[in-house]
Amino acid sequence: MKFSRMLLQIVGATTLAILLGAAVAPRAAQSAVAALVQVTNTAANPVPVTPVQLPAVQVAAFSGPETPNGPVDVHGPYDVSNYSTIRLSAGAVAPTISPFCLANPNGCQLGSVIYAFALIGSDSNGNSYGLDSFTVTDGLSVSRSYQLPGTSLQVEISVSCSGGPCGGPTANFVIFGR
Repeated sequence: MKFSRMLLQIVGATTLAILLGAAVAPRAAQSAVAALVQVTNTAANPVPVTPVQLPAVQVAAFSGPETPNGPVDVHGPYDVSNYSTIRLSAGAVAPTISPFCLANPNGCQLGSVIYAFALIGSDSNGNSYGLDSFTVTDGLSVSRSYQLPGTSLQVEISVSCSGGPCGGPTANFVIFGR
C-alpha cells in the first residue's frame, strides 16, 4: 500500500512537471532567441526598410497626326515639379496606306517613318537643358524613366519620311510622375 501511494505521487509529480514545462518552455525559448537576434537601427548597422511606392500619376498624354518632313511639333511645357521620377512612354502608329497608293494601278512601296523625340527640361530658375533624345520607327514604342527631371518638361516631335509616301503618321506619348 505504501509502495503504490509513493508510485502514484511520483507519477503525479512527473505529469505536473511535464505540463508546467510545456506551458513555460515556449516563452523561455522565445525570450532566449529574442536576446540573440536583437536588431538595433544604427548608422553602422542600418535596418533595411522598403520604401512605400506611391502610385504613378498621369501628367500628360498626346496622340495625334504629325507632318512628315515638316516643322518640329512642340508639346508642353508640363509641370513635373511635384515628382522625383517621371516615366515617358512614346510610340509611333504604323502609317496608313495613302490615297496615292490606292489610285496607282502598279501599287507603291510605303516609305519608312522616323519619329524623333527630344525632351527639354527646365530647372527652378527657368534654365532649359536637353534631358534626352531618341527615335522611334513605324509601329514601335519606347519607355524611359528619369530621376529628378526638373520643374517642367517639354516634348518636341519631328517626323521624317524616306523611301516613298508615308501615309498619315501619328505619334503619341504619355508622361507619368511618381
